[in-house]
Amino acid sequence: METAPEGPQPLDPELLADAAAAFGMLAATSRLQIVWLLADGPRDVGRSPRSSASRWRR
Repeated sequence: METAPEGPQPLDPELLADAAAAFGMLAATSRLQIVWLLADGPRDVGRSPRSSASRWRR
């Protein structure tokens, strides 16, 4: 009977590349702001206050 290895195992290189690409897309502060705001539900970008949009550009 084989025992399962303990602890986390190395991830598949393709999975790691995909995850790194996803995190890379979030590297821009404006993208992070959008994801954060969308976490609360859908938003109509045409109705976003201009003051919020100016904060995204930092």
